[in-house]
Amino acid sequence: MTDLTITQRHILEFIRFKTNKGFPFYGSNEYVANALEIKESSAKVLINKLIKDNYLIKSSDIKHKRILSLSGKEYPRMPWVNMSDVNKWEIQKKRDEYLKEYETADKWGYKLQAENDILQKRCGDLQRNYDELKKVYDGLSKQLQETFVPQYQAMAQRVKGLEKLLKEQYGLTDKQISVMLKPVSIPIGEYC
Repeated sequence: MTDLTITQRHILEFIRFKTNKGFPFYGSNEYVANALEIKESSAKVLINKLIKDNYLIKSSDIKHKRILSLSGKEYPRMPWVNMSDVNKWEIQKKRDEYLKEYETADKWGYKLQAENDILQKRCGDLQRNYDELKKVYDGLSKQLQETFVPQYQAMAQRVKGLEKLLKEQYGLTDKQISVMLKPVSIPIGEYC
């Protein structure tokens, strides 16, 4: 009973756990190695030794797949080994895949965030340009209201005064005055 190494006993416990409900154990050397976190070559050597020492029975199914089962030969058990997490390598592998996907997504997120920051800056620049142009427009509009409109209104008043003078002193008709003043007439409603 003392000729077994801890790793060999661990392999036996693993196969016992996998076959405890009557299922055949088809696990390859790679599967055993990954589950117990040992090298595949080590798993192959240890399993062959367990078969040779009659702790394991090797058989095959009708498709010639290898089946391993316990022979019933007594060996020192390892009750402290929890076989319920023996497939943790599969979980770790999935976790590593998810972590890689997360890192990829994180890189894409970082890239998208950088692009978003650039667009936000551009929007800020455009908003500042718009605000500056609006100030210029508002200034020009105010200047127009303060300067041009009063000048125009004064000119319109002079034109009306001229029309009145032409009617009263020279006896011209509205039509004659209209033809005469056409080059300078501007509809007041457009600017006031």
